[in-house]
Formats: sequence, C-alpha cells, structure tokens
Amino acid sequence: MNKRKKWNLKVTLKLTRSDGMVILTEWAKGYWDAKNGWIVLKRKGYKKLKTRPIDPKKWLKGRDHVTIIQVGPEDYIVADEQSYEILTDSETQQQIPVMKVLADVGKRKTWMTYTERTAKNTFTISGWIEEHWRAVEISIIMVSMFLGFAIIWMRLPSICPGA
Repeated sequence: MNKRKKWNLKVTLKLTRSDGMVILTEWAKGYWDAKNGWIVLKRKGYKKLKTRPIDPKKWLKGRDHVTIIQVGPEDYIVADEQSYEILTDSETQQQIPVMKVLADVGKRKTWMTYTERTAKNTFTISGWIEEHWRAVEISIIMVSMFLGFAIIWMRLPSICPGA
C-alpha cells in the first residue's frame, strides 16, 4: 500500500495581540489540499481548520513552509513571511515588531460558508448518493432485470410445456 506523509507542511503560526506590539509564534502542521486549493492546519489540542483557497506558487515558501496569521478563533490569513520585521533596540535589546503585513484577505467569509456546506455533505447519505447516483441507478436497474429474468425462468415450464 502506498502511504504518503499527509502532514507535510511546516506552518509558522503568528498570533497578534490587540496592542499590535506583541507577536506570539507557534508551530503547526499542515497539508496542501490540491483538490480544493486550501491548506488544512493541525495544532496540538485544537481541531483541524482550513484556510481560504490560495495560490501555492505565491504563498508557499520553499517546498514545505508557510506563514499564517491568526486573526480570530477560527480565522486564519496566509501571509508573506518577509512582509514584517522585528527590530531590536541596540541599547535595551527590546524587540519591536513592525507590522506591515502583506496578505491575501479577499473573500475570506465566502469560502468559509462554502467549506461548511461541503463538510456537511461529506459523511451523509445524501452526499454519498449525490456523488454515486449513477452507480446506484444502474444497480437498481440490474437487480430488477435479474429478478424479472428469474421469475420468467421459474415460470418457463408452465408457459412452454414442450420446452
């Protein structure tokens, strides 16, 4: 069986605070869902979350690194790692972040409703039938044809006594 490493992205998660002067950094795992175009994040102790659809050529750095800024409890923005800097005061050695973040923030709420709608259909009977309706339809026709031929075959001696 071919097993691939699913969580193959290293995610730097930046958590900004309300004063704009503190940036906390956490590490997370993620993977690029190429079918839907988003990154799925997995942090220790939290449920899996999706970012909005992005262009991987622009936002992924190297083969396996991405920077994401958390702006809400379940709201993440993929950001450019080089768009902010941390300045260090030479006398006090105090670090001050300069916040000029380059990020793609368009259509964040639109994709979230779409994601919730597709997630609801993922593990339901109606979602399964919506995806496999043609196979179900052909199976019903084949079973009814088999049943019809079986009934005719059983009745064949009474219909044709010489056969």
